[in-house]
Amino acid sequence: NFKTYRRQLGKILDLKKTKIAYNSRWLGKLKFADVLELASEFTVSQMLERDMFQERIKSARPIYLHEFLYPVMQGYDSVALDVDAELGGNDQTFNMLAGRIMLKRRGKEKFVIATKLLTDAGGKKMSKTENNMVALTDTPEEMYGKVMSWPDSLVPLAFELCTRLPLSEMKNLVDTDPLQAKKTLAREIVIER
Repeated sequence: NFKTYRRQLGKILDLKKTKIAYNSRWLGKLKFADVLELASEFTVSQMLERDMFQERIKSARPIYLHEFLYPVMQGYDSVALDVDAELGGNDQTFNMLAGRIMLKRRGKEKFVIATKLLTDAGGKKMSKTENNMVALTDTPEEMYGKVMSWPDSLVPLAFELCTRLPLSEMKNLVDTDPLQAKKTLAREIVIER
């Protein structure tokens, strides 16, 4: 998977100026006692604040113990890398904030920048799993076709997140000519590629 991620990343960042680090370098060295020590930086109450866990509690679905360790380990990534800021989708806010808590305990401030996610009409994020995403490695024809297959309800958010066009102008276009709006969106996504 990393080869694909790297190709996609190279369309956004200059890979010659980008350092790629594998968290196995630091996580692989942790002993069980180390994991317990890191886990002791959080309470069960803090973990249960996570909206995903709240939803599962309300619907009487289980939360497994290992799921509490994921934000701890992602948080520790921030510590190991000694980061100043972390950028991610708003579905990762809790995990990114775990790193902020851990760094703060070590005397350092970390900024967390969470972005909106492009979601389908049902609220699910656009993803490979849902088979509804446009990959940066898709051909222009594939990209255009995929965008044209999106429901009209997705177009305003896609303009906001995927283009640099003025939102006020795009809202007007969406309201007056939805088909042209979608064609404009598809073209913009292809040329941004």
